[in-house]
Amino acid sequence: MPAEAFDEVDWDAIRLTLTGKPKMYNQWYSKQCSGWCGTGKNLKHWKRTDDARCPNCNTLEEDAGHLMVCRSQDRSRLLEEHVVAIDEWMKSHFTEPLLQQLVTQYFRGRGTRKFRKLDGHSYKTASLAEAQDKIGWRHFTEGKIALRFRVIQRYFLQHSDTRLTVDSWLKGFVSKLLAMTHAQWIFRCITKHHRTKGTIVLKATEDLLQEVERQLSMG
Repeated sequence: MPAEAFDEVDWDAIRLTLTGKPKMYNQWYSKQCSGWCGTGKNLKHWKRTDDARCPNCNTLEEDAGHLMVCRSQDRSRLLEEHVVAIDEWMKSHFTEPLLQQLVTQYFRGRGTRKFRKLDGHSYKTASLAEAQDKIGWRHFTEGKIALRFRVIQRYFLQHSDTRLTVDSWLKGFVSKLLAMTHAQWIFRCITKHHRTKGTIVLKATEDLLQEVERQLSMG
């Protein structure tokens, strides 16, 4: 992460989210954020494989940054399912409407669109967009959201008919972001580890998606 972006991140929201998560979940998160997870590039570097390709799209030298930009059809389908689920969660949890609209656009851009280039901005989201673009897409999918999210969402909740606090909203939102990213990692690992001579043993995508959901429910 660029040094100038560090102070733009709502680190309290991440701490709030990770507190109480299982130890193994926190280990996965630290490995993903540091880039020292078991990607093809790292496994090749550690001399544990000769094949550094992404197991889903065959991109060469697969690294941690590839996780949330993989264009595999199955991975794209899984991502879209999470985008729809997060959009529904935002709608049912008193999310400021413009924030909801922008976040959903940002998801579907998958790192190809700057936050400030999304449609529908107003004066109140300009500084958020600038900060989030400093932080970047990959870090966003790892729960590193701009502090301005807190400011805008707190104001909206205070003027809505709800007792939901901004901390509760942030914990829920960041949890959803991490679940989306974790699901991509689980799917990637299942397909990587169930190959026999290049053929995936778990043939049905539905079986894979069900296994992802099972593992996500375990934390």
